[in-house]
Amino acid sequence: MNSLTDKEINRASDGIDKALSTATRSNRGEVAFRILSVVRNLNDHIAFKIWKDVRPDQKMDINKVASKFGNVRPYQFVARFDHFLRASVSHFTPSEEGAERLMIKYYRYLLQLKKAVYDRYGMIILRNVDMFLEDLDEQTKDYYQKVATEIEKRLRTPPPKNFDNYYIDKIKPFFVNQEIYYEVALEPADEKPNKFNRITAFTKYDISTDYCVALSFSDATISVFNTDFPIKIITEWHVSIRPCELNNFAELLNVECSVSRGLNEYKMVMSYLEQNGATLVDIIDYDQREYDSIKTGLLHQLKSAIRIFLICWTFAERFLPASETVQILFDICFIA
Repeated sequence: MNSLTDKEINRASDGIDKALSTATRSNRGEVAFRILSVVRNLNDHIAFKIWKDVRPDQKMDINKVASKFGNVRPYQFVARFDHFLRASVSHFTPSEEGAERLMIKYYRYLLQLKKAVYDRYGMIILRNVDMFLEDLDEQTKDYYQKVATEIEKRLRTPPPKNFDNYYIDKIKPFFVNQEIYYEVALEPADEKPNKFNRITAFTKYDISTDYCVALSFSDATISVFNTDFPIKIITEWHVSIRPCELNNFAELLNVECSVSRGLNEYKMVMSYLEQNGATLVDIIDYDQREYDSIKTGLLHQLKSAIRIFLICWTFAERFLPASETVQILFDICFIA
C-alpha cells in the first residue's frame, strides 16, 4: 500500500471525496467540475496497478494502459470509462452544467472502480461517492429499492430457464445501496421494430447492447404508490447473434458459411463475446499479440467462422482504410 501508484490512487480518491463533502443542491455543477479534473488520473492509476498483476510480462505506459482493458475480465469497464473520459474530459473543458451531467453518467464507473480495488486489494476509496447521487423523490427511490429487492431474490433462487431473443434498445443504470442495477428497454428480435412491442425489464447484469441477446425472465410484483405493478426481471442472458446475420456477412466476403445456433463453433464464439465483453470489431482491432492468443485458443477450434475472422483481421492489420470498411459492414449486418 506504499507504492507510488497506491499513493496516486489515494490522492485522487481523497480529492474527489473532499469535493463531494462540499456538495449541495446549488453547487453540484461546481463540485462536478472539480471532480472531473482528477477522475481520469484515478482510472489510469487503478488500471496501471491491476495491469501489473494480470499482465506482469507486458509493460504498458500509464497513459495508455486503461484503453487495453477491453478484453481483461472482469475489468472491461476500465476501458469503457477511459473511452468516455478521453472524449469528454481530455479534449475540452465542460461547463459546470455539462460537468454535472457527465458526473451522473460516470457515477456507475466510479462505483465499479471502488468495488474493484476493494475486492482485489482491500483498498477503500471514494468514501463519499453517494453524495453525488441524483436527487430522486422518495416515491421514485422506494420504487427502485423494491425493484432491486426483487432482483436480489431472483439471483438467490434462479427460476427455470426459458430463453427468447431480443435487441436491446436502451439501458439505464440505477443505484441502490452502492449496487448497480439496470432498467432495460428491449424488443423481440423476430419482429419488425415497433414502439408498441417494446417491453421494459430490470436486471443486475450489464448486458451487451451490441448484438441480439437471449434473455430469460422471471415475473414479479411490487407495491408502489398504493398500486401493485407487475415487473419483469432478467435472470440470465447470453449473446445470441442471429445465424442469418453471420451467414449474410460471410456472403459479402464470398466465404462459404452455414451457421446455426446448434453448432459448437457458434456457441464458442457467442460465449467468447459474452465472457470477454468483446465485440466482433474488437477482435479485428486486436494487435498481433492479442489476436494470436485467441487464434491459438478459440479460433483454431472453428471451421467456417475462422475464415471470416482471418479475412477481416488481415484487412484491418494490413490496410487501414479496409479496416474502417469492415467495421461499417459489421455495424450494418449485426447491430440492430
